[in-house]
Amino acid sequence: MEKYLDYLNVIHIPIICLIFILIISYVFYKKSKLKTEENAIYSILIISVIGSIIINIISVYFMHKYPGENISKVLFTKSYLCLQLFYVVCLTYFLHVSTKGIKKEYCNLGLRYNRGIIIFGFAITIIQSIIIMILPIHFYIDNTRYFFRGPVMVFVFFMNIIYAIIWIIKLSRHLYEIDFNKLITYVIYIFLTFICFVLETVFPGVIINTFAISFTLFLLYFTLDNPNIELINELEFTKKQTETAASAKDDFLSNMSHEIRTPLNAILGFSQLLSEKKSDDATKESIEEIEYSSYVLMDIVNGILDISKMEAGKFELYETDYSLNDIIKEVKQKMKIRARNKDVEVIFDISPNLPKVLFGDPLQVTQIMNQLLSNSIKFTEHGKVIFSVDSKIVDGECVLTISSEDTGIGIKEEDLEKIFKKFEKLETTKALKVEGAGLGLAITKRLVQMMHGTVMVQSVYGKGSKFTVVINQKISNAIIKDEKDIPALTDFTGKRILIVDDNPLNIKVVERLLKTFNCLTDSVTSGSDCISKIKNHEVFDLIFMDDMMPELSGVDTLRKLRTIEGFNTKVIVLTANSSNGIKTKYIDDGFDDYLAKPINKDELSKILNKYLTK
Repeated sequence: MEKYLDYLNVIHIPIICLIFILIISYVFYKKSKLKTEENAIYSILIISVIGSIIINIISVYFMHKYPGENISKVLFTKSYLCLQLFYVVCLTYFLHVSTKGIKKEYCNLGLRYNRGIIIFGFAITIIQSIIIMILPIHFYIDNTRYFFRGPVMVFVFFMNIIYAIIWIIKLSRHLYEIDFNKLITYVIYIFLTFICFVLETVFPGVIINTFAISFTLFLLYFTLDNPNIELINELEFTKKQTETAASAKDDFLSNMSHEIRTPLNAILGFSQLLSEKKSDDATKESIEEIEYSSYVLMDIVNGILDISKMEAGKFELYETDYSLNDIIKEVKQKMKIRARNKDVEVIFDISPNLPKVLFGDPLQVTQIMNQLLSNSIKFTEHGKVIFSVDSKIVDGECVLTISSEDTGIGIKEEDLEKIFKKFEKLETTKALKVEGAGLGLAITKRLVQMMHGTVMVQSVYGKGSKFTVVINQKISNAIIKDEKDIPALTDFTGKRILIVDDNPLNIKVVERLLKTFNCLTDSVTSGSDCISKIKNHEVFDLIFMDDMMPELSGVDTLRKLRTIEGFNTKVIVLTANSSNGIKTKYIDDGFDDYLAKPINKDELSKILNKYLTK
């Protein structure tokens, strides 16, 4: 009974440590965690500590039961020492992973182990175990307490000193890289191991080293990168739902854009045809109002598509050589329609020293100019709008300054930040009467930011505003012919053109527009019918082809046409898809050029002159 009590007095610390480690292991394994190398090593550390404590308890039991030499006592004691050193080897590898900062991977991506280090560590563990099993061990009794000494203990102590030196070197080399909690944990372990060795030497039979191991394992738990995986999975699921919703929104907007542009094509097409016919002033004014309202609606649709793509990070700039004079000329023509019903004088102050050809995104430069000038005209009922474009050369680049100054309603100082936010319209009586979705300036600011430029606004409420945009554009040496020097043909008698579109109304619009140029037209409503005509050796000077058609799309139809021997007719894609960069995409797909719906007669004229004249 007395020996039994002595045994319990000796093993109470290991038993407490075992219970403590079992609680830690339960928390560790219960919690969902990242599958990282640190977690894998920590799992091995838990197993080695639990095993060493259990074997330690058994070895102490045999020491009390068999005071003399006993093979079971020797094997269990040496096994305990082997597991102790194995724990230290794993701890060293854990430190190596921490200092190397090996990337942590998610569960489904697997781990990245350093095989060389693992093989080396495994070999060291085997060698250590063999040495421990070979070296002699001696058991002693001191006041009914049993303990062991001998060469094996000297070896274990010596190996612990070597590992401690390795840790100190590692920690000193990565002092500012390693996590502070890990640093403290290793320092505490070195300190506790030393204290435990001293105590076990002074007080033989006291088993306290398991406390140092257990406490270190406890501290290491709080250094692991183990966020809540369930929360991560929920976030991943939410992210996928958001991406699906965003994709659905993009598809919806794209389809809506196409569906809106199809009737707009008919409205604008027939409006342009009617405006050329002789009619009384009231009828002519009504036609102009239809045309103007259609452009307003088209701008709103384009604005919603653009801002959605910008927010989704899918909006890109497509840079090419362009004529700045051509862009300014296009802006002038468009803004005449915007200002015709207002008592507003639009003055263009264009510097004569502008570079002829620049390299950038001409579509977005045009949009910036249109938005600035359109905004000034919208908010000015009487007075004037001065639109100016100037430039200077800095470090071989053109610093382009575009400004629009008006005598309109102006902006209150507290509202200056609002005007660049999407769908934001100022709460003033006059501002609420203005058409538009409140996207123009928001789009302008984002475009300017994408070009690494600046946009500024100066305003006095009740007197007017001035918006200024500064962007850098590269100067190009390319030669672009000035269109005003090339007389545009309006008669293409004898030229035969094929129209491919699944919408009969669209075909009618294109046919009517082409007849004003005296073209001969033929039409089909599918890609397969178009292929049949070409295979039947029908000859056309030009083909206008819609892309979004059932069965065979325009792109697929074109690919089949290109496989027909002898086919070399120019094919122009005619589409309601007007997203940024779409022209480049269609040309990459094999089309010779691009014409957007609703069809602008001037753009149609350019296409005809480009491909039907020798």
